[in-house]
Amino acid sequence: MKDKIIAITHSRNLSNEFSYLLNNDSLRLVRLKTSEIIPNNANIINEIFRFSFNENDYFVFLSVNAVQLFFEFAKKINRYDDIVRILKEKVTVVAIGNSTSDSLIKNGINVGYVPSKSSSEEILKIFPITQKARKIVIPRSRLADDYLRENLTRLGYQVHEFYLYDVRPSGIDDNWIEFSKLLGYNKIDSLIFTSPSNVRFFFEIIKMISEDLLQNIKKIDLVISLGPKTSKELLKYDIRFTESHMHSLNDVADLLKSRI
Repeated sequence: MKDKIIAITHSRNLSNEFSYLLNNDSLRLVRLKTSEIIPNNANIINEIFRFSFNENDYFVFLSVNAVQLFFEFAKKINRYDDIVRILKEKVTVVAIGNSTSDSLIKNGINVGYVPSKSSSEEILKIFPITQKARKIVIPRSRLADDYLRENLTRLGYQVHEFYLYDVRPSGIDDNWIEFSKLLGYNKIDSLIFTSPSNVRFFFEIIKMISEDLLQNIKKIDLVISLGPKTSKELLKYDIRFTESHMHSLNDVADLLKSRI
């Protein structure tokens, strides 16, 4: 039986983790770097922790990238242990989905809430209307929208957003060249999208390589979306897809093993 060829979009280390989760010699993984992370200055962590925090306050993490950079910056400024202690003992931590929660847990953080679905709308349901001066800190990408901040502010919270990084499209590397050739011959069995920005940048890059390949994407047997925001972006491109039920890489790996 021929190997099944799986392509996954990514910006940092997600594809390495995913390869480990697959653990299947008959599945060949093509890693497509669709975006590049442009980190902010690590000293932004000091700006975040100029506030004092207590048990009424929250930290909300909206992506694995935000978690990874947050703790990388904390280590660079030699405040990692102190910041982990604050997040464990002083505040409630919210993660948008299971992958983001897993990344926090790896850093020793107790995650207070993970919504049943990975979306800003579901995160909003966690927060009741408040009369207290509660703070919510959101370390995030500059690319994220303002939906959460605007709606939490309406509920009476003091929302403080800190931009840890920017995102831009990646260049065309050898993996993209290999992928485009395989796609042209309809050899891609599954394509996985891990974020809305990766969807947008994927199609930008494909169009730069050859717009003729857009029709081949529609012939892929199994296109997988990691979560609702990614699905919403995919709908713009008229692509049939299946959304991961639990919105995690573990769930995507299980879905692939059952369908490929």
